Amino acid sequence: KDNSHVMTEYLTVFRLLLMFHDPELALHIHNMGFIPELYAIPWFLTMFTHVFPLQKIFYLWDTMLLGDSSLPMYLGVAVLIQVRDTLLSYEFNECILLFSD
Repeated sequence: KDNSHVMTEYLTVFRLLLMFHDPELALHIHNMGFIPELYAIPWFLTMFTHVFPLQKIFYLWDTMLLGDSSLPMYLGVAVLIQVRDTLLSYEFNECILLFSD
């Protein structure tokens, strides 16, 4: 069964959350075409395993499994805000490189 519509809806809500919490950053990454499909899908599908160190992943997973289903979206927004200044100074290719590591 194709569940791509679920991911599309999830990414739409993620975009809206970022716009609400940091409109300047949301506009900057939108204007350069750095869409969440390029970086956030791996975060959500792997539950952030390649973003955080292992000792934090176990705590994070406990929190996500027991918490609200929207927590991964808020966590994704928090990751972006954490590197906000870097993202605002970068262009598209630099952003791709930043999140490919």
